[in-house]
Amino acid sequence: MVDLTLRRVFDDYKALRDLKPKTLQNYEYRLTHCFYDWLDTDVRDITRQMVMVRHREIQGKAMANSAMRTLKALYNFAEARYELDGKSLVESNPTSRLTAVRAWNRDRVRTNVLQGTELAAWWRAVQAIDDTSVRDFFIVVLFTGARKSEILNLKWVDVNLEHRVIHFRDTKTVARDVPYSTFVSSLLDGRAYSAEGEYVFDEPGGKRVSQTKIEEYKRVAWKLTGKRWTVHDLRRSYATHADFLEERPEPVMELVGHKNRSMTERYTIRSIERLRRTAHRISDSLLQFCTGQTKLTQLEQNSDVIEVEYADTEQSIRKLLQFKEIKPRHSVSQTLGIDPFAAVE
Repeated sequence: MVDLTLRRVFDDYKALRDLKPKTLQNYEYRLTHCFYDWLDTDVRDITRQMVMVRHREIQGKAMANSAMRTLKALYNFAEARYELDGKSLVESNPTSRLTAVRAWNRDRVRTNVLQGTELAAWWRAVQAIDDTSVRDFFIVVLFTGARKSEILNLKWVDVNLEHRVIHFRDTKTVARDVPYSTFVSSLLDGRAYSAEGEYVFDEPGGKRVSQTKIEEYKRVAWKLTGKRWTVHDLRRSYATHADFLEERPEPVMELVGHKNRSMTERYTIRSIERLRRTAHRISDSLLQFCTGQTKLTQLEQNSDVIEVEYADTEQSIRKLLQFKEIKPRHSVSQTLGIDPFAAVE
């Protein structure tokens, strides 16, 4: 009889699949923690009832679901991979019982975002961060909607400063090219001028900024804003703000790198410039909420001259955006009695 232990199936699965390091780490954790006593069991001896019982025994509803999805993937692989005389050696997937009796735990959908009324306080708190790499990291996540890992691992080789396009290669789904707004361009141009290493967001010496430091400063910002938020909440806030602007979902999905599109959308090829319009509109609106109605309009496509509407002072805007030439048009403090750059009390 062919040896088809769960351990062997997983070893073959790893050998034949091009798994991302994080995915492999998650699979190994689930198998060694949730199915450690099944690893040397033949997969054909694991019954539907055993799966039902184990699903209830695993601590944490989300972990139970994730573990069973991993087991389901291994069974699907085994069913297609192992056969004798044209017949599959694994004829059934015991995790199908969970679907048949609707035993999957209901996944908790995270809905936390920064509302428009909360963005100004968030902005002031982030501006108070004295580590420019951490500060700019938070800002770029919010203003691009990219994943934490995508921005954290971003290297200068993947940033086209001239055409203002980022190539995200280390992604959860597939590599993608994303245009970024004039505001993000000003921030990245400033960082490129003083770059020490290959990473866009680095520490002295050129090493990538550490996640520990990001977590530390995030907690400092929590105290200043009075609201707990995660880096992924910033990504979710970008997509939510796009919905607030009534942007069509398809270009937004391309910008943030979601893959759940219809087949028609997969065959629709959009130009970078079409996506750029969406990126600019979202960024401009976010900037208005963050800074108190500050809107940037580029006068010429390849110009360093930026026209600022509702700017409080040239000095404040220059410090914020680090543009070479600024032309303030109106004073928000005079017209609205608001100081968008006031420090957090």
